[in-house]
Amino acid sequence: MIKTKKVNFKNYYFYLIIGMVLMIAFVLLGFELYNISKRKDKEIVVNYTEISDIDYKVYLKKNNFFDTPYLEKNRTYIASLIDYILVDFDYSFNVSEEVSGSYTYYIEGRVSANKSNSSDDYWSKEYILSDKISKEYSNLKQISIKETTKIDYQFYNDLLNSFKNQYGVPINGMFTVFLVVENHIESDYVERDISKDSKIELNIPLTSLTIDVPIKTSELNNNGILINEVVEENILYYTIIKYISYACFLIVAIIMICVIVLMIVKSKYESKYHKSLRKILKTYDGILVNVNCLPNLEGLNIIDVENFLELIDAHSEIRKPISFKQDPDESIFLLINEGIAWRFIMKKKDFYRSKMVVK
Repeated sequence: MIKTKKVNFKNYYFYLIIGMVLMIAFVLLGFELYNISKRKDKEIVVNYTEISDIDYKVYLKKNNFFDTPYLEKNRTYIASLIDYILVDFDYSFNVSEEVSGSYTYYIEGRVSANKSNSSDDYWSKEYILSDKISKEYSNLKQISIKETTKIDYQFYNDLLNSFKNQYGVPINGMFTVFLVVENHIESDYVERDISKDSKIELNIPLTSLTIDVPIKTSELNNNGILINEVVEENILYYTIIKYISYACFLIVAIIMICVIVLMIVKSKYESKYHKSLRKILKTYDGILVNVNCLPNLEGLNIIDVENFLELIDAHSEIRKPISFKQDPDESIFLLINEGIAWRFIMKKKDFYRSKMVVK
């Protein structure tokens, strides 16, 4: 007796379509992940602008001529009437991306005895006019500083006059006031700290009976690039993405192999079916009749035989032609005589064997 273990091709086309869809999906996913895994470098650009404004008031000694206690900026002043100068600094630093870090600011003064008609100086001395103030900040786009200082004009003017009288040299005296800002910026994009130092200055002439030019200010209205770096992003993340893309391609290869094997196996067994059918048609062409429609078997005694040779044995007894009809998945052979119908159905699925066991 021969037993067979059948391969189920009932859902062949369903599995074939699912396999093709999965292959396309994993190919697209694999290429997309692989392209992502190559994006290790990223250009980081952080722009900045800094703006400053200096305002000052010149306070006067008591006198019989001026009714107001002070004069506004950009005036002509009499040196002997100046008591002190009140200076207001306003500074703003803005960036295009949030940054963290710390900054320190203070006010500094410098008195200098410059050579006449020259920027070189005979002598200079620096003074710290305010405490250093340090602050930390986190995830900010703007830093603002407002600070006021009082300049004892007569003190510095007398100092320069004393130098001039003692050494008898012609000098241009100047007292310069600075707002100094030291900004240290930390960034997640780059490993190094970034420094941005700025100075805002105001120049006050000394050793003159009159200050016949306005007090000069040097204000800021700058913009530029604070950070311009090409940084390498998280290597581990992109390595994982790369290996996931490789896994997708491996899955595609496995699915492709399965689909090809499925197609080969089905083709192999269908080939067996067609080969057997062709052999029958060629060998018994003389007794076979091709029909488009089989006769109605109602009321007949139907005998299904196990193989075609049994149908040939029955034909040998009654000597009548065998009707043959071919359908997509099976071939039907029919022999009818005196109320009896001998039928043999050869089905494709009966040829789908993965293993033959003979007992």
